[in-house]
Amino acid sequence: MMIKKRGLSVVVASMLLILLAVSGVVIIGGYLIPFTRDSLDNTACFDFRDYFSFDDSLGFNCYSQSGGKNNYVFSVRARADNSSAEKVIGLNVRFLTLGGDGSSIATVKKGSAIVGGLTMHGGISPDIPKAGGAYSALSYDYASGVLYETVEVYPIIQDPKNLDGKVCEKSDSIKLIKCK
Repeated sequence: MMIKKRGLSVVVASMLLILLAVSGVVIIGGYLIPFTRDSLDNTACFDFRDYFSFDDSLGFNCYSQSGGKNNYVFSVRARADNSSAEKVIGLNVRFLTLGGDGSSIATVKKGSAIVGGLTMHGGISPDIPKAGGAYSALSYDYASGVLYETVEVYPIIQDPKNLDGKVCEKSDSIKLIKCK
């Protein structure tokens, strides 16, 4: 007696393998493409991680107290090289209280007023420090009823997706001392 065996033809088996391979590529691509795009967005700030720093040479970076207000004066310097300097459109200054439980942020942008109560020291028009040249270090004043211990600076760079720019990671921080 003869037993009839049923199986898949070579054509059907080949089509199933191709379908399996294509669906595998689609599934992996669905995860890999967004992951790669997000990873590339995060590298935009890599060149600016140390763009701004606090400058001690001008004798500021301190606070004084008068009339119930704390008056802060600090200097920010842009790095010496001009590489990628045209992409920097501003800076954020973040004030932190003792222990870091309270904070305040002020923003300075090229060609616009300062936001958040910060002013230029000495009545100079609002600006950001420029890399390698005149005005590479600028001083700012800030007054508050809150006693802050630390100041941090963050570069803001051009971002085609956001007209306000992209705020990068902290470039520098300094502990404030009482002015002499």
